[in-house]
This record gives sequence, structure tokens and C-alpha cells, in this order.
Amino acid sequence: MTEMRKITIFLPSDLLEDCQRITGKGVSETLRIALRDLVHHHARYQLMAAMGHLDLEADGLTLEALRDEGGSDQAHHAA
Repeated sequence: MTEMRKITIFLPSDLLEDCQRITGKGVSETLRIALRDLVHHHARYQLMAAMGHLDLEADGLTLEALRDEGGSDQAHHAA
């Protein structure tokens, strides 16, 4: 099991109430959901930032070859 920490936090009560209405959960679970969402958001951001920087040719692929494969694949699906 993951180590747990007890914390004291000061939040605007209207923000917490709005979040609890959205989740339908208590304070602790609402905060866990929010923190997990932040971690997932950051991971998606990092992935999107890396997408334009992948070296496809290192695996013997070229953009032209990928486009050709995509075109021929579409032709098979259209038939």
C-alpha cells in the first residue's frame, strides 16, 4: 500500500464545495482525484511536447514511408 500523509490545507470553501459537487465524494477523495488529474495532465503535456521530437528514422522509418502505408491502408478500407 502507498504511504499516506496527513496534511492541513487551507482552501477557499466555495472551491472545495464546487469540487465535491462534481465528484460526489468527500474531502479526502475529492483531493485525491484532483491530484491524480494533475499528474495525468502533466504526463499528457510531456507526451504532447515530445511528439514532434521523435526520431522515426532511427527505427528505419521515414515520414514518406509512413504516409505511403497510411494511403494504401485507406485504399484497402475503402474497398
